[in-house]
This record gives sequence, C-alpha cells and structure tokens, in this order.
Amino acid sequence: MVEAEYAKALSELASTKDAQEILNELNIFIEALDENPMSWQIFDAPNITDKDKKEIIANTTKGFDELITRFLYVLVDNKRINSIKGIRDEYKLIVNNTIKAVDVNVTSKRPLTNDQKKKLSDLLTSKLGGRMVKINNIVDNNLIGGIKCEYEGKLIDFSVRGKIKNIRSLL
Repeated sequence: MVEAEYAKALSELASTKDAQEILNELNIFIEALDENPMSWQIFDAPNITDKDKKEIIANTTKGFDELITRFLYVLVDNKRINSIKGIRDEYKLIVNNTIKAVDVNVTSKRPLTNDQKKKLSDLLTSKLGGRMVKINNIVDNNLIGGIKCEYEGKLIDFSVRGKIKNIRSLL
C-alpha cells in the first residue's frame, strides 16, 4: 500500500518528540483543504504547474515544521498529494504504536464531560493493557443512551440499543 510506505518514510524522518506535532500539522493542512473542496481539485489539475502547487503548500504551511512542507513537496513531485489523508491515517497508526496509544471513537447521545472522558480513558487504559487512550467523542442524537467505543476495528457497545439487542439474542 503506497500510503503506508509514505507514512513509514515520514515516521523515519520525524523524531519521536516531533511525531505528534507532525501529525497535528498534517491534520491542520488537510482541514485547511477540506474547508474549500476546490482546493483538492487544484492538485489534480494538469494545467497547474508543480511549482504553483508547491507555492500553495508553502502558503498553507507557514509556521509548520519544515519537514511537513518538504514532505508535501515530495508528494506533489510524485503525484501523490491526493493520498495525503490515507498517508496521515497510516502515520497516525505508526505514531500511536510508537507511543503505545490507541484512538477510541466514543459515540454518545450528548458530549462527554471532561470528567466522563477521564473516567472512560482510565477504564479503557486498564482494559487495553496500559496503552494511552485518546478519546474522540462523536455525538449521535439517534442513540437512546449509553455509549459505543470503537478502536482498531473493535466495538464495545454499552448503548441502550446494544443492551436490548443482547437481551433479545439471549431469549
């Protein structure tokens, strides 16, 4: 997978102390382009030169670590800039494995309070063998109550609907 190869190369260039900051800057770059979907089309346009594309990147990444800007230039040179989201996702996995962390998407009816996030994080940290837990709270008004936790392709369903489903399967 090409994204994984680029992510691996980026992780080898970034020191462990910079790894999280590099990930944050990749996210900021992607969010900036997502704010204007036409931005993505610029990188596909054959009539826009690589030099112009790099100028757009330079303007977007002012204040970023120079490694990010140079990395994005390489992606432009290799016609891979539109793979940046996949590269970011693969890089995030590498960073999380390096720092022994796991991203957990927690779906709830209402936003979790900081206290609830802390308690849930502590619970999941012990359940996941001491790995650091990063909670991403997703609000879903269709949820009756409770929460759902998704990480690494696994689902822990503490929702009311999930409990009812479990009870039904036992009957």
